[in-house]
Amino acid sequence: EKPYVCEHEGCNKAFSNASDRAKHQNRTHSNEKPYVCKIPGCTKRYTDPSSLRKHVKTVHGPEAHVTKKQRGDIHPRPPPPRDSSSHSQSRSPGRPTQGA
Repeated sequence: EKPYVCEHEGCNKAFSNASDRAKHQNRTHSNEKPYVCKIPGCTKRYTDPSSLRKHVKTVHGPEAHVTKKQRGDIHPRPPPPRDSSSHSQSRSPGRPTQGA
């Protein structure tokens, strides 16, 4: 079952979940190319990380390693919040005990 239909006019692709549809729309129907080749002197950009990996391997050689973070700084993600409670005791100091 594929209830999530691409919202781009003329495209009838359908997907089983909304995130796959969003990925398709961003990679297929958008001009945004956030995956940037980091090899000095190369200006290639791609909509899809697999396209960037293929480019680096075929143009720059397999020794030109691409990491997961070979993305442009268009939408940088903030670091995840630190959860201090996971390293503390089971009962927080200053927290009232049950029945108090």
